[in-house]
Amino acid sequence: MALNGNNKRTCADMLCCDIDPSIPSTSQPKDKKKKGDSLLRIVTWDMIAEDVTLEKKIAQIKKMIRMMKTMGLEAFEKKVVCCTNQDTQFNASNRYCLANGECRIPPGAKYMYKKGERDVANYCIPCYETKFPAHGNKRDWKMAENINTASDVILKCSTCQEKWHKTCALFFNPDASKFVCMECGGGRSDLKTTIDTKEHAHAAAFMTEKLNELLRSRIGITVARKDKIRVCGLSEEKSIWTKALVPAIVEAEFKKKYSGKFKYVKRAFHVFQRIDGVDVILCSLYTQETPMGKRWMIDYFDSLPYFKFYDNLKSGELHQEVFHAYIEYMSSINYLNGHIWSSPPKPGDDFCFNIHPSAMKYLDRNGLIAWYQRILKNGRSLGIIKEYRNFREELEHQGGSIEKPSDLPVFVDSLWCQVMKEINFEHPNSPSEFMEALQKQYEIHATDNFVIELPGAKTPRERDTWYYSHPILGDRMGFLKKCVKENWEFPTLARAMYASVALIQYLPRYE
Repeated sequence: MALNGNNKRTCADMLCCDIDPSIPSTSQPKDKKKKGDSLLRIVTWDMIAEDVTLEKKIAQIKKMIRMMKTMGLEAFEKKVVCCTNQDTQFNASNRYCLANGECRIPPGAKYMYKKGERDVANYCIPCYETKFPAHGNKRDWKMAENINTASDVILKCSTCQEKWHKTCALFFNPDASKFVCMECGGGRSDLKTTIDTKEHAHAAAFMTEKLNELLRSRIGITVARKDKIRVCGLSEEKSIWTKALVPAIVEAEFKKKYSGKFKYVKRAFHVFQRIDGVDVILCSLYTQETPMGKRWMIDYFDSLPYFKFYDNLKSGELHQEVFHAYIEYMSSINYLNGHIWSSPPKPGDDFCFNIHPSAMKYLDRNGLIAWYQRILKNGRSLGIIKEYRNFREELEHQGGSIEKPSDLPVFVDSLWCQVMKEINFEHPNSPSEFMEALQKQYEIHATDNFVIELPGAKTPRERDTWYYSHPILGDRMGFLKKCVKENWEFPTLARAMYASVALIQYLPRYE
């Protein structure tokens, strides 16, 4: 299999590999050329071996080419005209290595996977060679390469015969023979590309107004109207048994505090900006809130670098305003106590969006902590936040220690729930031993999580009880898995536009 300079396979390589990845990469001898093989040689130039019987494999490839031509799809050498990116292959993300939670299998790397469990049981090669369990059976494991074997479809305009990427064309019709490029009068998409319905979620509507107010104040009303921002909110009221929230050793304490069930609302906010007639997703914020103590938590935040460039407004200010708008809304309904855990992803990991741009920078632990501190400090100076403290400062605020685990700021799968479950996994012999281990974690996490106090409102808004749940848009993992499955990815603006249009179709159709 031939690789290009970016360690990605070409369209030709992919077609060969999908038939038989073991075919050697050699050129086709001139005396093997036959009538009708010109297209075949383009697709299989690097995979036809000398003097090896390939009749069956060649027949398979010819059959695939006939199918592709019938569908209006081709793999010619001629370049697409829609963009400068001639590489059609989709990308791969990091895979998790079973050896430990910190190890990753990056895109393009070889790895070992267990037969039948390729999506969950993987080892990087070094860990497979040094840390594979002694009781394991290596005959159940096979080697693979962390690549995506799928590629973007190449469409041929039925009028001018020029070729376009399906993603660049924003073409969603399954019948490729109906494709007419924009140069020949065709449309960009037969699906809705913008979000123009009224937003019913109170928090999302509030955030939309705040973000557009920022735009108008910096770039003027006319441009802000053209480049407007829309926040779409989804939410779901949920509950979880305390025995699923925390380990058994502290369950009784939490059961007493929460009456056996922890009730909460999980929310997803997706921020779009209109770019060239398409509402493109820029970032997503996932939160939790509970009526028990009127608390809230920032769960996940992920962003893409496609916010339009303006001389006097940068993307970092937009991201800050997303946080400030959400926090200000929570203050307006008198949910006054918040929590944020600063837990950065490793480069190549995807929190929400499937495949980020390769040049996008990832903040490390200290960088992300500093980023949150700036947002919180600015929020305090603006009066949005009353006070904030990192965990070490919170311990001092509470007299030097938190004696009861139930006094920790817990939410579903949050920092302190995870910490307590990890301690329990080590099988502490007594509650005192558990608390000793927990207090050691207080120092480990002294600076990476924040407790936030809000000023509240003298006349609070009515809490939003309108919920609209969705298994994809309302759930972070559902969102990510759907994008991976459909190869909706975000490494370029063109692909982000295509993915955004696909996602817009899942938004509620209310008025």
